Amino acid sequence: ESKNFDYEDNQPFETLKDVLERMDANCGINFEIKYPQTYSDGHWEAEKPLELNEYIDIIVKALYDNIGNRSGIITSFHVDLCSMIHLKQNKLRAMSSTGTRKLNLHTTRAALLFCWAHTLLRAWVWMDKDLLADNTLIPFVKSRDLYVYVWGTQINSQQVIDQLVNNGADGLIFDKIDKLLSQSTQIV
Repeated sequence: ESKNFDYEDNQPFETLKDVLERMDANCGINFEIKYPQTYSDGHWEAEKPLELNEYIDIIVKALYDNIGNRSGIITSFHVDLCSMIHLKQNKLRAMSSTGTRKLNLHTTRAALLFCWAHTLLRAWVWMDKDLLADNTLIPFVKSRDLYVYVWGTQINSQQVIDQLVNNGADGLIFDKIDKLLSQSTQIV
């Protein structure tokens, strides 16, 4: 068995600077920012994470130094990070991803009210049973001038796609789009 761990998949991630320099400047980008969170039992996902304020300052500086006129969004499952990034910069929109382990935001409705209360310009909604079972959730979000983007493995049939689109979802994100969409579905 080889003990050589120096293979391509084991190399460090590209830096934000490298990615922005190599990507076409006309291509928008979704910057998903990860940060350790606490589990419901109170322990952290990672030991000794960098202080959140310092962490965000490093990211904002890298973005401002390298983004140019590129458009994009910043997303995160960490709701405090979304609020802070929204307040610390005005170049990119912040979108809060739901599905967070934050105890006070376990429901889709609570997470969406958080986005609205903190003037996050969009809402990034995960796919959960609530969204399919309660046809009032998407109109509830839209009534507060938030956008709804839905992602998840439950987007697995034309029926689910039609239900979400008919309820007003602004966008769907899923794998194998060519296998699920009918010829009549418009792709934007």
